[in-house]
Amino acid sequence: MGADMMVAVCEEPYDLNKAKEVIEYRVENLNDNELIHLAENHCWSELEEAMEVKEAELEEGDLYDLDDLRRIVSRSLATEAINQALSEIILGNSTTNYNREIAYVNLKGTNYLITGGMSWGDLPTEASDAIWLLAESGVLDGLGCENFDYDSFKC
Repeated sequence: MGADMMVAVCEEPYDLNKAKEVIEYRVENLNDNELIHLAENHCWSELEEAMEVKEAELEEGDLYDLDDLRRIVSRSLATEAINQALSEIILGNSTTNYNREIAYVNLKGTNYLITGGMSWGDLPTEASDAIWLLAESGVLDGLGCENFDYDSFKC
């Protein structure tokens, strides 16, 4: 059994002050299917723990509410995980708060955050899961480009 090389990449906002409103809007407007997918991939243990029904007597009508409960819990967990990742990776970074696990790269006019390394079944870096989550959620898509249109992002 050998090690695997794992790399995580997401865009880094070119202008963080302008990007904050876009990021907040995108996080609030992720649809339920995206949030369920993100929760199942990145918060699966918390999701399963929250969905456990312990010593409760369920009636037939309660069974119909379980799907809605999964959606509500997934939405909450995924949104919380995205906000935590943003706090750790994007909003916490500045020239005074540099993360040495992350490479800050500009390729063809777009800023990217890259982390990775060898993995023997664990995460290669502390930042990798957060960067994968941010990339998969799409909340940073396009923001690494210098000429992103901040005026019409809601269109």
